[in-house]
Amino acid sequence: MPRWDFTHLGDVIATYSGGPTLAGVPAGGRAEGGEFEAAVRDAWTTFAREVRRTVGTIWVVNPQRSGQRRVVKIESRSGPRAIYWDYSSDIAALAEGEVTEDVPPAWLERRFLVADLLEAQLDAGPYPFAPPTEQDSARFHGEAYPALFAGRTTNFDFSGALVDSGVLKEKLLFEYKYAKSSNNDSIDGNAHERLAFQVLQYVEIALRYPSCSLNVIAAQAFSEYRNKYHPAFNQQAIRLNDTFRQVQFRFAACRSDYIALFDCFAYFLLDGSLPPVDYRRVRERS
Repeated sequence: MPRWDFTHLGDVIATYSGGPTLAGVPAGGRAEGGEFEAAVRDAWTTFAREVRRTVGTIWVVNPQRSGQRRVVKIESRSGPRAIYWDYSSDIAALAEGEVTEDVPPAWLERRFLVADLLEAQLDAGPYPFAPPTEQDSARFHGEAYPALFAGRTTNFDFSGALVDSGVLKEKLLFEYKYAKSSNNDSIDGNAHERLAFQVLQYVEIALRYPSCSLNVIAAQAFSEYRNKYHPAFNQQAIRLNDTFRQVQFRFAACRSDYIALFDCFAYFLLDGSLPPVDYRRVRERS
C-alpha cells in the first residue's frame, strides 16, 4: 500500500455536485461553483501535507532572474526529482524554507496567446481562413484579420511541472470544471462548452513541449447525473493520448478518479514513475 492517504482529499472534492439551476447564473458563477474550486484548492494543500509527511520536502522558490515569479517546489527525498507548482500561500505555509532557483517560465505557463499558437503552426499569416473582403467583415477582413484575436488568450486554472534531474518530464495544466443539474436527473447542456474549446487549444499547446498533460478535475456531478459529456471527454482522452506522443489528457470526475490522479504525482516523487497513459491504472500499484 502507498505510504500516503488521499482518501480525505477525494472525499472533499466529491462533496460538491451541482444542484438545481439558477436563472441567468452559469454553473461556474454559482456559489457552489466557487465552493467546488475552493475544495480543489484545499485538496492541493492536503496533497502537499501528505507528501511532506511521507516522500517530499516543500520549498518556496524565489526567482533568480527578472521576469520569473515565486513558485512552490515539492522535492523528493529519494532522488533528484521535484514537482513545481504555481505559488500558493496555503502550500507555502508548509514549506521548510526558501531557496533561489532558475525556473524556466515555460514550465508553469498557463496563459497562452491565440496569436502565438497560430504562428507556431501556420507562421504569421496571411491566413487562408481570414474573411477576404469588407462585405465579409467590415473591421477584420484581409490584412486586418489579426486584430480580431489580438491579445486574446486561452487560460487554465493551475499549472505544474514534473522535473527529474533538472529536466522537464511533463508539463501539467489543470482545469476545474463544475456542473449543475436543473432537475436532479441530468446535467445542464452548457456544462461542456468552454472545456471542449480548451481541449482543442490544449492540443496545440501540448505539441510545443516534450510532454504536456491536461488534467481536468470535474465535479462528481458528471458521474452522478445523466449526461453525454462524461463518456465523450473520456473517449477524447483515449483518442488523443493514442494519437499524439506529447498529449496526456486526463478527466477525473469521481472520488476514485481524484485519488488516482493525486497518487500519480506522489508516485513520481517516490520513484520517478510518470503517470500511466490511463492514469487510473495507478490503482494497480496499491
